[in-house]
Amino acid sequence: MTPNRIYHRTDKGVAELAHRSKSIPARARALLFLVDGQTTGAELLEQVGFENREELLELLESGGYVEVEPEPLPEPEPEPLPEPSRPPVYADVQSIAPQPGEIDFTGVALSAPSVTLPDEPEPPSQPPPPDPPELVEARRVMLESVEEVLGPDASLLSGKVAATRNLVEMRRLAEKYRTVLVEAGRKRRALAFWEQIEPLLPRD
Repeated sequence: MTPNRIYHRTDKGVAELAHRSKSIPARARALLFLVDGQTTGAELLEQVGFENREELLELLESGGYVEVEPEPLPEPEPEPLPEPSRPPVYADVQSIAPQPGEIDFTGVALSAPSVTLPDEPEPPSQPPPPDPPELVEARRVMLESVEEVLGPDASLLSGKVAATRNLVEMRRLAEKYRTVLVEAGRKRRALAFWEQIEPLLPRD
């Protein structure tokens, strides 16, 4: 397992989601569902609460269901620029020394008087506004689809749907779910789901 590298599903992983051959545990399949080619191993593990989540990710990697993104080659370091030559600076001793009739402030430290400002009272906390009806309806549509498609494996994704805080988050999750359906060979299901939920979501 490589925590700081991005994971991708292989063709074998896509086929497992499409056919559910039961060759891997249900929790490993739920973790495989979250692999999207944009999330690192550490971020994937943060999204699930399984005690053996690291072992599950290692199982998916060793079984050929997922693979890490190749590490990019380091860019060559630029050569340092030569420092420009500076002419020597000669101080005018007469301009620095105090002139006759002037006051010498050398060694005198000036400090401003400290001022203590009164603490401003904190404004009273306001209860959070209710969720917009579009978000409530979008949650319902996606939860029904997830439970119908994934069956007993839907608990992990259902929790993410219920935790969406706004329509922007819901759109991102819905687009990810639609992509997984297409990759799993369920294009009709993905089209029907998107036609139902897309009018409730904000435009890009």
